[in-house]
Amino acid sequence: MRLLLQLHRRLNLVWKIFFANLAMILVLVGGLLLLDDRLSQSSTGLTVLLLASVVVMLDYALLRMAASPLIILSAVVADVNPKFPTARLPLNAADPDVRATAQLLNRLLLSLAQERRQSARRLVAAQEEERRALAQRIHDSAVQSLALQQIVLDRTKQETLPPSVGATLAEVRRLGQESLNDLRLVIQDMRPPTLDQLGLVAAISSLLESRARPLGIKARLHVSGRPRPLAAELETSVYRTVNEAVVNAIRHSGCRMIRIRLRFGRTWLCIFCTDDGHGFPHDGAATGYGIPGMQERTALFDGQFDIGPAASGGTRVRLAVPLSEPTGGVAR
Repeated sequence: MRLLLQLHRRLNLVWKIFFANLAMILVLVGGLLLLDDRLSQSSTGLTVLLLASVVVMLDYALLRMAASPLIILSAVVADVNPKFPTARLPLNAADPDVRATAQLLNRLLLSLAQERRQSARRLVAAQEEERRALAQRIHDSAVQSLALQQIVLDRTKQETLPPSVGATLAEVRRLGQESLNDLRLVIQDMRPPTLDQLGLVAAISSLLESRARPLGIKARLHVSGRPRPLAAELETSVYRTVNEAVVNAIRHSGCRMIRIRLRFGRTWLCIFCTDDGHGFPHDGAATGYGIPGMQERTALFDGQFDIGPAASGGTRVRLAVPLSEPTGGVAR
């Protein structure tokens, strides 16, 4: 009995109904054969068994056909990715109950996707606010102290000091300036002031100016369309993704040129970041380059992200995000 209960729990609905129907057919046929000895001893008995077998197979086929929409629903639900719940169930089933169930599940998936995006955006906003506050604290304390130290050292008349002391002060000033530059880069990575003050285009231009050009890497920024202000969360997400792409190009590609193209369309913003380096792995080995984070940030705003080899060599990163509520389609 326990074995039957375990088997019953493991069977899907089609098999449960099928075995129930099979049991009733077997009971009916067995009863006929037992009640009529002549039927059991003639060829008519064999005919009854054959008909019963045909009925069993037809019963299974009909059950399978009737339950196929439920099987499709189960397969789609099983494939739903909790991180990106964008799958939708087909609404073309003939059974009205199945269609109603599919519509209900689609509304549930849509609600799940919207709630996840809103929660993630709130988390991103909280993180950015924390970054902004910490960057301001570093600027108001460590950066100001180092800047004051540099001013004091500049005003020191080294010609009146012994040569050894003058050389030491010069070295202290050099190290202080390096620390000051490093802290300014840290602040820019945490929360670039330009992004809040002047917007996305100016922030990306400042990024290239501070990251690429000091290393002798040529940088080009081209903007087409009509630039316009973006929502704060979207602007931050786009900047973070572009920053990651630029840092990857500088650290891993060995490039001599970085080109960034921003194209403001009517409903989409497309960004292309290309370099002329040797690239980096575009398979699973590339997961250490921040690519999953770039994909997740883009997905939060129903955007599109892909990375691959550029036509002229090197690497191309493409990012496209809707400038309004998504209406479908593909950005080009």
